[in-house]
Amino acid sequence: MEQHRSGKKMSGTNRDTSPNRLSMFVSRLKHILIYSQPSNVSIMVFILVALGIFLLLNDLLPTPSRRFQDHVAQELRALPVPPGSIEKHFSSGFQPGKGMAERTIVSRLSEKQLCAFYRLMMAKSGWQLVHEGCYSSYEFHNVMEYQKGPVDFRIGTTDQYGTNMNHEYALFSSWAVDPGARVPNP
Repeated sequence: MEQHRSGKKMSGTNRDTSPNRLSMFVSRLKHILIYSQPSNVSIMVFILVALGIFLLLNDLLPTPSRRFQDHVAQELRALPVPPGSIEKHFSSGFQPGKGMAERTIVSRLSEKQLCAFYRLMMAKSGWQLVHEGCYSSYEFHNVMEYQKGPVDFRIGTTDQYGTNMNHEYALFSSWAVDPGARVPNP
């Protein structure tokens, strides 16, 4: 009779470790691994588990694009909103090698007043004025455009008015690097 850690005596009938039983288990396992065809269900389970692991690691391990995008979005969020204005919406997204962040504000300020508010602030932060004056782009009319490294920053109007003739403005940052180029460190 064997003795368990707890001090109780165990009979040999409860635990069968005979060599025949162990060798049968090993031979069955070999047969399953070598000779059996995987079923469609097991293949799907494997693919789903692999995809889940990939998505989990993608979220846990920040890529250079994610780190740079987080920096760009944080920099846009850090810009103060002009007095009497409110933030209406913020969005941010990226793909490998490119990204964007947009902040929509509602203000009673005119385009000139809004530009004057941001002009000195942008210059102090190292942004270079690229273009000033109204020109159309994909979603809105650009009023001012700045650049710092691979990041473009535009202030534009969406030509939508809220209540009491408030203007809706978009503060838009976008960045991209050439394919194969390294994403800069923030």
